[in-house]
Amino acid sequence: MVFWISGWRISQHDDELVNTIALQTTEEWTVERLCNQVLACKELDVDSGELTRTTFDLYVRYGKWIAEFFGRKTLVSDLNPADFARFKADLAKPKATRKNGKVIKKAATRKLSHVGLATKMRHVRMFFNFALAEEWIDKLPWGAKTFQLPTKKAIKKARSQKKDKTASHQEILKLLEEADDTWNAMLLVAINLGSGNTDVAMMTHSDIEEDGWVEQARNKTGEYRQFKLWPETLEAISKKSKHQDGLIFHSKQGSKLIPAETHNPITKGFSNLVSKAGIKRENLSFYSLRHTFQTVADENVDLVATQVIMGHSRNSISDNDRGKISDARLEAVTDHVRRWLFDLDADK
Repeated sequence: MVFWISGWRISQHDDELVNTIALQTTEEWTVERLCNQVLACKELDVDSGELTRTTFDLYVRYGKWIAEFFGRKTLVSDLNPADFARFKADLAKPKATRKNGKVIKKAATRKLSHVGLATKMRHVRMFFNFALAEEWIDKLPWGAKTFQLPTKKAIKKARSQKKDKTASHQEILKLLEEADDTWNAMLLVAINLGSGNTDVAMMTHSDIEEDGWVEQARNKTGEYRQFKLWPETLEAISKKSKHQDGLIFHSKQGSKLIPAETHNPITKGFSNLVSKAGIKRENLSFYSLRHTFQTVADENVDLVATQVIMGHSRNSISDNDRGKISDARLEAVTDHVRRWLFDLDADK
């Protein structure tokens, strides 16, 4: 049995629950029940492999947030645009991270970015859009303006005022100098492939072929990725002992580094490494290495190959019609980034 939203309990594989959803009337839908039943359907997507457990756990977090803000027993039919205007304002406020009711991380001092707010709002909207699509409710409970995502113009303007998210090759080399074997390999994987925190944390030894090629689906998007590891990256990974779970990277205590709701070990470890290297600054994070890969790889002017390496979503007609990208094109992109990082001549 699984508790998702406090106070209601269902079976993870309760077919009767799914079959009776259509029998509910609009008036009977409380916020708690709507969130739980959306999560029940999403859990089935996890079982079928269509949704990752990490994403599902994030949806659980937002389901609880929705229920706590509006009230678990509040009828969805009683919600109105003004309620969602207040919720949008609440989402925009920096929040402390709590675990078992205790604050384990203080709220950020700076205001939430437009991109961060848009991400939160999309997670909230998912619940109600899902319910509308399944005809559990007959309309969305917000207005055209009260729960509108930040505009592209506002996001673009805010981004133009921020400091660069990319890392210079001098900064990356300083990090490599200060890194131990684990962090040396993690940094190289990130800049070699344009991988984010979760991508790196979930990489396994079995993903890597003997010749250094890797084919996998990106955890966040499920998009196909293919790339070749540099000799430096392969050498660094070879120093890592194999664990029973198959993952390449672990903490010194042997625990996984996969980001969780209340703890992101890679973010914390990177912050410590940056301080040690003496290069701490705003907007420099482990994810900066993914931004950096994209920026440098774009200079190679093979955007399609870069998309395949990074696992970007590709939904255009040309993407669907296009055949497999050649190994030579993919390798040319990663070689270009390698030359930039290590300041190598083109023939090396």
